[in-house]
Amino acid sequence: MKIAITCPVYEREWSLPRWFQCIFDFKLAPKNIDLVFAHTAGTDNTLGLIEKYGEKFNSCTVIDCNDVKAFGDRDSDRYYSLVVLRNRIIDKVREIQPDYLFSYDSDIMLPPETLKGLIKDGKDIVGPWVDLVPPQNLPNCITKVGDGFRRLRPIDHHYPKSGLYEVSTVFAVSLMTPAVFNTCYYKWNAGGEDYGFAEEVINAGFKSWVDADYVGFHLYKKDI
Repeated sequence: MKIAITCPVYEREWSLPRWFQCIFDFKLAPKNIDLVFAHTAGTDNTLGLIEKYGEKFNSCTVIDCNDVKAFGDRDSDRYYSLVVLRNRIIDKVREIQPDYLFSYDSDIMLPPETLKGLIKDGKDIVGPWVDLVPPQNLPNCITKVGDGFRRLRPIDHHYPKSGLYEVSTVFAVSLMTPAVFNTCYYKWNAGGEDYGFAEEVINAGFKSWVDADYVGFHLYKKDI
């Protein structure tokens, strides 16, 4: 079984050592893992860390994305940039053709059993529960409500405290099958590129899930 673990990176020296440790803790054979990064150069040692840790895996591809502005002055600029970065990753994964694409942002920490558990779920797209916006408890998943999407809090009845349940999309960290990554691209959306991807996934007839038995956390500040 081959897995491509992918991530866009920009000035992530502060989080990458912990992120790589999570991957090692998954206890999957490194020879079965291909890493794919969309890298925009900054002022830190992000690229050096990728080269250091990446040599332990079957392959490590760094896509040079210096032609793409890492972060714009407005959310709309940032979201458009992320559309480009994530689609370049998908193009590379389509060349590799792994059994799974594990899209895993570099500021998310996960328990060791997460990846194997998500594989066992056997879904088109599935991710763990992550509180992305502390302390409001806004999760890494959205549900279609009427004509739009909404990130609901855990106290809402839509999101139980554990178990597997359907959502409109899961982002920041998700496992998807070849049927999905060979069909769907990210696209711009005012709410974020993940919302655009959700629309593509829904239109293609796939279903997304969250497995709340696996709970990660978001390194939303450099000192945490």
